[in-house]
Amino acid sequence: MLASVIYTKIKSNTEVLSLIPDEVLNHFLQSQAQIIVKNTFLKSGFDKIIRDFNNLKLDVIPLKGIYLIDCYYDNFAHRQLSDIDLLVRENQLEKVCLYFLNRGFEMEMYMPAEAAKVSKTPAPYKFSKNGLVVDLHVSLTYIYDNCQFEMDEVWRGAKKHDRDYFEMNPLDHLLYLFAHLIKHFDYRNCKLINFYDLCLVFEKDKIVFSELLRHAELLGCENDVKDMCYLLKKYFGVDFFADLLLNYEPSRKNIDEIFHEILSIDRAKLEVKYAPKGSTGFRPIAHLNLKNKFTYLSSRIFPGSGYIQCKYGKLGRSVLGGYISHFTSILFQVFRAMKFKANDSATPPSM
Repeated sequence: MLASVIYTKIKSNTEVLSLIPDEVLNHFLQSQAQIIVKNTFLKSGFDKIIRDFNNLKLDVIPLKGIYLIDCYYDNFAHRQLSDIDLLVRENQLEKVCLYFLNRGFEMEMYMPAEAAKVSKTPAPYKFSKNGLVVDLHVSLTYIYDNCQFEMDEVWRGAKKHDRDYFEMNPLDHLLYLFAHLIKHFDYRNCKLINFYDLCLVFEKDKIVFSELLRHAELLGCENDVKDMCYLLKKYFGVDFFADLLLNYEPSRKNIDEIFHEILSIDRAKLEVKYAPKGSTGFRPIAHLNLKNKFTYLSSRIFPGSGYIQCKYGKLGRSVLGGYISHFTSILFQVFRAMKFKANDSATPPSM
C-alpha cells in the first residue's frame, strides 16, 4: 500500500528514478492510477452519505482511511482505500441502517448493539452497493482490545470543525489508530502504511507524547502504545518521544521477530543491491530477514547512473516475480536512512 507514496516522493528526482527498473516504475504508475480511480469512487460515495446524514440530522465520525485521506494526506493517491468506516451513535443506529437499506444497500452482516460491543468482528455492521462498502461502528472497543474507549467520552470530545461531520479529539483519534495497528500487529497482518499513518498524525496534530501516554494509561493501553512507538523509533527513524522511551524494553518480548515476520513472506530473506554504471557486479544496499533488524549496508543511492536489483532470497525470485510490495518496503526504509554514508571505495561483488 506504500507504492503510491514511494512513487510520489521519488518521481521528481531523476537520479533516483534512473536507479529503478522500468518494470517497477510502471507498477508504481499503474498502482497510483488504480488507487486514484478507487479512491475517487469511494470519496464520492462518502461525500453523498455525509450530505444525507446532515440532512437527516444523523451524527457520524469517519474512521481510518477515509478520514485520513480527507484530513491528513496531502495527495489523494497516497492512501489506498478499500471501504468506508463510520462511527455512529448507538441510539441512531436503527435510523442509520434504514438509511442504507432504503437506498438499495445490502446488509452483509448484522449484530445487535449489545453483542457488537463485545464482538471480535471488527465491523459489526456492513452494507454494500455496487462495490461501495460501508462498515458501521458503534464502539471503538472490542473484546480483544486493551484500549477501553468510553463512547460517551469519545462523543463528548468530538467536534465539528470546518467539515460536515464530527472529528474525534486528536488524542482519541491517535489512540484509536494505535489500537487498530496493535490488533493487526498481534495477528501478524498489519501493513507499513499503518505505521506511516501514525507518523503523519503525530506530525500534523503536533501530539505531545507525554500527554498521549497519560491518555493511554487511562484507557489501559500504555504499554501497547510504547511498544509500537519503539518500532517507529527503531525501524523508521521517527522520534517524537524525547527521552521517554530511553532504554525502553518492549512488553512484547518477540516484538522484533513479529515485525520482521510481517515484512517478509514465509520468513524469507530479502536483498536490495545497487550496480553502478560500468561495474562488474552489484553492491549490497540493504538486507532484511526474520532474525536481524533491517541493516543499512549503504544508503547513498544517488550516483546518477546504475540500477537497483531486488531479490527474494528463499525462492531466488526478482522483484518482477511478484514481490513488488517487498521492494516498496525496502525502498521506504532505505530512503528514510539517507543519513547513513555509503562506502564508495568498496569493491562490488562479482556477478
